[in-house]
Amino acid sequence: MRRLAAILLMGEFCVAVPGQTNVPQAKLATLSPDSGLVLGIEWRRIIDSPVGTSLVDQINKSPLVQMPPFKSFQDVLLHDVDSVTISVPSSGLNPSIEQPPVLIIVKGRFETTQLRNLLATKGQVVEKYQTVELLVPPDSAPNGKQLTRVALLDSNTIIAGDRTQVRAAIDRIKAAGPAQARLIRAGAAELAAANDLWMILNIPPDMMKDAPPAMAQMLSGVKSAELGVSFKEGMATQMNFRTKDDASAQSLAQGIQGLVALAALNQDESSKTAMETLKRVRITAAGPLVKLELALDRAEFDKILQERQAPKTLTSAPARPVPAPSRPEPARSNTIRISGLDSGPLEIPMARSK
Repeated sequence: MRRLAAILLMGEFCVAVPGQTNVPQAKLATLSPDSGLVLGIEWRRIIDSPVGTSLVDQINKSPLVQMPPFKSFQDVLLHDVDSVTISVPSSGLNPSIEQPPVLIIVKGRFETTQLRNLLATKGQVVEKYQTVELLVPPDSAPNGKQLTRVALLDSNTIIAGDRTQVRAAIDRIKAAGPAQARLIRAGAAELAAANDLWMILNIPPDMMKDAPPAMAQMLSGVKSAELGVSFKEGMATQMNFRTKDDASAQSLAQGIQGLVALAALNQDESSKTAMETLKRVRITAAGPLVKLELALDRAEFDKILQERQAPKTLTSAPARPVPAPSRPEPARSNTIRISGLDSGPLEIPMARSK
């Protein structure tokens, strides 16, 4: 399971092979038509961007990467992986579900024999589905529910997730139905083409039922959200909220403006750059759509990274002088004690005044 977890960790990074226009469509065709959340990371683009050098350095220094189970996947992650897309069905966004079903699609250029050897574990079972081999970790749940599966479809595609999601993805690949998930695929393809990180979230009506009342009220009119981040010229971020009507959009825009202003005020003196950055966030409402936009050039983005990575020095307040403990007043005695006599100390009773 440890080696399997290493492949699943690649879901934190990834999304399309540069220079191949057909790859995003092939990848997005695997998505469920009921996808409620889709997250993509254009890993190869990020590695080749100005922020890539710093990111690779952080990965190489990570204690996790130095551990034997994950060390073997370091080269695969840094050199072979091009993209990862993570999707969760709408039913999995219910807050009452502790472990939502997840499908992870990893695109790249893989040596399948090498990966099979890396994933091979003692007691591992191989399950066949439509001529595709599904690797089953030996410690999967015995009840057959939410079981993890990994499938090496070919030298360019790995899919992983719970059993139901992986099998359904194989069915969609075999069917190759162009009408499935048309809307979410169109939005995902547009975001993936222009951004290095992207996300689409369809918000179910009961998703905010356990949120704080103020937050639940502010987001009550939101139907979906989209996020795109590009590191091509520094960092350009755009987030779109699609609401049910114009009034909901105006209310949401005002609420977000208040949250951004509060976040800027709460920055300490050592984060002046972050505070100024928050003030530059543009928030606009046009019809039922609310847009958040922020653009930083390379110098501004590098400055923020350096500020975040710099060790924080704790400034201690000057120590207050500790008062010396006061000596207890000697108890009044009714005798006078004379020391130094040859016969020893002598105590003379004193008469009390009336």
